[in-house]
Amino acid sequence: MSAFLIVNIAMVLLWLVTTGPSGTSWPVYLLIAWGIGLTFHVLSMRDHDPTAEEIESEARRIAERARGANRRARRTPPEPPHAPLGIRSGVGRRTPPPRRQGCLRQTET
Repeated sequence: MSAFLIVNIAMVLLWLVTTGPSGTSWPVYLLIAWGIGLTFHVLSMRDHDPTAEEIESEARRIAERARGANRRARRTPPEPPHAPLGIRSGVGRRTPPPRRQGCLRQTET
């Protein structure tokens, strides 16, 4: 709700600074559209008390997800936080390409 108020107040102030009250009041369209979405969100969240079965199901889902993440974490070694350029985990350093000695070819005369 606070984001709704802050953003829409900012839009109204932007409208007042740029075109003023004499111009088309475009922030009204934003207020209406976002207000409809916010209303439907509030109505969908109201009067929904989760049952004990829903709570247990969600707790099992979260626990299974955490176990899966732990298994994946044990299988793959973590990447270094800031690996220098050319270093990859398990690969080692890449060697740069050989330098060219000269850019012009000598011709025999």
